[in-house]
Amino acid sequence: MSRFFEDGVNLLFKGQRFNTVKRDIYSLALLQDSQDIERITVEEMMKKDAEVILTEVVAFHTKQNNSVASTKSHKACLTTMLSLIYEENLASSTTSKLINKAFANATIPHRRYQNIWNIQILFNHWRQSKQNKYLNNYDLQVNIASLLMSICFFRPNEIAEIRLKFSNVNITENHASLRLAPKQANAIETYEIYETDNEELSPKLAIYEWNDRQKKQFTKGTDFLLWHKGFNKPTTTKDISLQLTKLLRELKIIGASAYSIRHLATTELAKLGIPETDLATFTHHSQNSRTVQQYYIFASSKRANEIARYLNKEVRLGEKGVTNYYPRLPWRQGNDLLSPYLIISPLAHPKYVSQPDVKEKQGENSLEY
Repeated sequence: MSRFFEDGVNLLFKGQRFNTVKRDIYSLALLQDSQDIERITVEEMMKKDAEVILTEVVAFHTKQNNSVASTKSHKACLTTMLSLIYEENLASSTTSKLINKAFANATIPHRRYQNIWNIQILFNHWRQSKQNKYLNNYDLQVNIASLLMSICFFRPNEIAEIRLKFSNVNITENHASLRLAPKQANAIETYEIYETDNEELSPKLAIYEWNDRQKKQFTKGTDFLLWHKGFNKPTTTKDISLQLTKLLRELKIIGASAYSIRHLATTELAKLGIPETDLATFTHHSQNSRTVQQYYIFASSKRANEIARYLNKEVRLGEKGVTNYYPRLPWRQGNDLLSPYLIISPLAHPKYVSQPDVKEKQGENSLEY
């Protein structure tokens, strides 16, 4: 690991969801560079111990950032990205153990997240289904949309505050201790850690596969996905806002910002009937939040406006008939990165499938609700 400690280690930690795209793509790019420089094959690299590699990667990143705004939230995001890569539930995996190792004894300056934000609301679909080794173009677009949405649901100032501190974990006792804020030094939270003998849950295999997927999709390079090119430079709110805007532009999404996507996506989820408690958790609001309740008002108004527009269109077109007012998600080919409609779709949550509120009966001009 010594020859890969600075570059190879940087590149493996692609499973981090805050700087999802930055640390994911940038680290993988460095790994590929290291492979080229050292002239080492994927097969040779994969012979290295997975725990050593991933642990060194976590250690490298946490050494650069020695505090954290919310360790639990950060852990949830790591688990999400790694679950996306594995397409498996990682609750009882070596990866989960290594994540715990990274967060053991991390400090939490702000304990505002009593109900930890659960991005799994969006990624449930992938955990429950087996997919091909490589995602097809449509699925990859949905993944990118989900990642972008999850990034946007974290406020830029929260992302900028995230800092980690690496420490040890007691593997023999199968637990990891999490130390809270300095003022609460006596408050220790313990998490169970598990191991697995499942060879398919190989961090190295997942990383290489993820790297290959990204290369196939972004043939012109992935520099535009980085928060900033100075990897060890502290991230600022301004950096993150600028990079999110740049990412939207690269994904061909015009006239939108991270905040507008956040608002639109939340309203869409409310319109689809997602429970208020889930919506509050997903959007990082407290339960019974007045802001979350407001989204349901927005959703009702939006639904009423859509019905009104639909009926108005029906009257204007007369006997010519109408097509479904709701845009359908096309099967896209080539390197189309993202359909704008995917941003407001329910993405990976199969329970909340977008359906028109008003449908046209076949062969008739009447409507059914």
